[in-house]
Amino acid sequence: MTVVARFSTALRTVAAAAAVVAAGAVPLRIATSCFAPFEPYPGHTSDYGVARPRAIREALPSIADRPEPVALVLGSSGVARAFVPSVFDAALAGRGKRYVSFNLGQLLFQPETALAMAKDIRRTFEAKHKRVGLAVVGIAEPDINRDAIRAARKAMPDQAFTFASPEVLVDRAHVDPLGALGDGLGLLFFGNVRPSRVGLWIEEAIEARLPACNSGLKQPPEGKEATAALASFCDELRARFPRGVPPWNPATRGGLDFGLPGTRASLERMIALQPSDVSSPPPPAVPPDPFAKAPDNVDENEVRTMIAAVREIAAVSDDVFVLRDIMNPAVLASVPPAQSAQWRAIAARIAREGGARILDFNDGSVTSADFGDRTHLNPLAAERFSALLASRLRPMVQKDHHASR
Repeated sequence: MTVVARFSTALRTVAAAAAVVAAGAVPLRIATSCFAPFEPYPGHTSDYGVARPRAIREALPSIADRPEPVALVLGSSGVARAFVPSVFDAALAGRGKRYVSFNLGQLLFQPETALAMAKDIRRTFEAKHKRVGLAVVGIAEPDINRDAIRAARKAMPDQAFTFASPEVLVDRAHVDPLGALGDGLGLLFFGNVRPSRVGLWIEEAIEARLPACNSGLKQPPEGKEATAALASFCDELRARFPRGVPPWNPATRGGLDFGLPGTRASLERMIALQPSDVSSPPPPAVPPDPFAKAPDNVDENEVRTMIAAVREIAAVSDDVFVLRDIMNPAVLASVPPAQSAQWRAIAARIAREGGARILDFNDGSVTSADFGDRTHLNPLAAERFSALLASRLRPMVQKDHHASR
């Protein structure tokens, strides 16, 4: 037997083993579904990374059943924290279609998750003979590189398994057989939660730790007044959600709930008191080299996976847009020009080959002061961004609507 033949046989063996392990995880997940951390756990930071994906999947059939044209917004935490459905819908409303939107953003939108989620959306809408009126797929280009993908797989739960079950591991076994087998064993024993997250749940359960209070701003605050504003915010939030903020709130259609409008006054105070080195990180001591080459670490397979995900969404959508990662200008200033150009090219390619149009707000539309930390908009800036997104989309979707009549 040749080396190639032996390798091929070994690959098929490992792939088959991964499939068996993954299939075996299904009954175990059913048996453990009534126990935390396998059930949705309340709180922005304490859901252990699996509650929101599972809740989104469960919500998809009811979303597809809506009589109004549906708008879906997908992406990583930057999009999840930036998109407010109620504000977007009100700003988009006009003489054309009136959409009802949903925030399907994740804590981290790995390409495998994007594709599995897109396939599930397509299956759901096709089964009900419905179409998505408008879809926006957020792309975080810095996350589509080998190092980021490797780190995400180690740190985050297998979100893709939530949407696609053993199919994901069977596909992955052909490109990463040992990794797929390891994940399959983890899924068999722990469900779709990484062992480290299970350990965190046990630690917090023993300590009877309160659900985290997340204001959408960097914490802890600096100064007595900012600390008092945070305490006021947390009191209001806990009054509304005694067990913690749910990772998926049907009332906000998936938008992360920061207790607005009741917490608006305390949020405004905290934002006004944000130290400049939080809202606007200092520029780098040494300017980036304009002649530096972009690092050759983009994962081509993951780019293709994102293109496939956009195509799946486009197959059941009237309008599809790829939204580039909303980056803090102060952070972007430290990125070499070649790197920025590479990121723009990746997003443009995903949109072009996925059959979508590109949206880019890294043009001065947002400022460093809009960010609650280095990478996420604060809750009040998120409202403004959602209205801005609607205003930029309105002429495009209404033009398409009138042209189709």
